[in-house]
Amino acid sequence: MKKKGDISIQVIVVAILALLVLVILSVMFISKMGKTGDQISGCGSKGGTCKSVCGTDETPLVLGNADCDKQTSGYKCCLPVSG
Repeated sequence: MKKKGDISIQVIVVAILALLVLVILSVMFISKMGKTGDQISGCGSKGGTCKSVCGTDETPLVLGNADCDKQTSGYKCCLPVSG
C-alpha cells in the first residue's frame, strides 16, 4: 500500500531530466547572446574598418574601438565621414 506522500522514482527521474534540459537550453541561449553582442559592437557593423591610422576622409570611433583593439593592438575603428 502506497502512502500519500511517496514520490515514485519515475517522477524523480523525469524531474531531473527536465532540469538538465532546461540547464542545457539556458547555456545555449546565453552563449548565443554573447556572440550577438560582439557582432553588434563590431567595427564592421558600424560601417568602419580597423586600421592603425585613419585616412583624411575617415574619423576614429571615439567611444571605444569596437573589436579592433582585440584583433591588433593599437588599431582603431575608422568610420567614413559622410559629406
